[in-house]
Amino acid sequence: MIIETFILTLYFTNTNEMKGIYLIENRKSDEKYIGSSYKIHSRWGVHLRLLLQNKHHCKALQETFNKGGVSDLLFSILEIVATSTSDKELEEKESQYSSSISGHINRLPRLKDGNVNFTHTRETIINILKTQHRYKPVYVIDSDNNILGEFEVHKDVARFVKLGIQTVKDCLLNKKYHRGGYGFIYKEDYGKYKLSEPKIVRWKIKDRELIRNRIKIKAYTVYGEFYKEFDSIKDCANHFNTAAGNIHRKINVIFSKKNLIDHESSKYIFMTEKNVDRVQHLRDKWNIIFSKLHISTGNYKIHDCFNNYLGSCEIEYLSELLFVRATSTYNALYRGTYIKTLKIIK
Repeated sequence: MIIETFILTLYFTNTNEMKGIYLIENRKSDEKYIGSSYKIHSRWGVHLRLLLQNKHHCKALQETFNKGGVSDLLFSILEIVATSTSDKELEEKESQYSSSISGHINRLPRLKDGNVNFTHTRETIINILKTQHRYKPVYVIDSDNNILGEFEVHKDVARFVKLGIQTVKDCLLNKKYHRGGYGFIYKEDYGKYKLSEPKIVRWKIKDRELIRNRIKIKAYTVYGEFYKEFDSIKDCANHFNTAAGNIHRKINVIFSKKNLIDHESSKYIFMTEKNVDRVQHLRDKWNIIFSKLHISTGNYKIHDCFNNYLGSCEIEYLSELLFVRATSTYNALYRGTYIKTLKIIK
């Protein structure tokens, strides 16, 4: 307990902030967490606080902390860079260390736009999955349970069957065939159970009428601003280059997503003529948030999902505005994802 108190005091009170690559290592198990930060000591403080609260975003690091506590962790700096180093250069350096050091347990680094990891080779990705105990090869099978191919990562499965990665993951999770006739099963589970057939979609009467009557659809941004009017669901789907079913599921549904997906249609809501008055409440809510962000100050820049700059503030203040926990906002910051359609940039 004395050691833990000493380490906490050291890193929470250290004012000599540095920019660079850092390492958190377990002395006993040799597990390593590699990261980069503009303020390494402050970032260590965030790690320690989340670990003590049992809320750390890296489950493997949380598990090793729960077993031995702070006394088993060794904090060190791998490289200090100049303050003028760009985000891309810092991320590339972190990727180089991730590729050269074995035993690291943190998830793959991501770019600021939340897309694919930057310079990891396939071998590095597989090694990381094995280190995190998440390496599970997948069989693609047909309706007769014949194996069509074996793949080590979900991305290769999706390319082989020409489907989305999330679709493949959903089929694996629900243990069912896809409508296209493909089945997905983990290699270790092959032969242990049979996959269920996909459910037949049965349209409700009101759903059929909605499509048959070609009711006009009005598209608004997730912030309540009018975007465009369409004569039918099909026209709307063609405009956003997505399936009509994706648009149909979102009609007359208003809610703020915690993590916004990358597809363009996710930045909009779709309303019929009878329900457009519901948008005003959404618009008023965001106008209040935007006005407060415009006059606030802080170290973090806030952008909306259309990449418009809204203002700067601190994490705690943004969490209060959005009515979310500060840990969720920190997770969105360090994972490069959206928090209720807003993006946080250091």
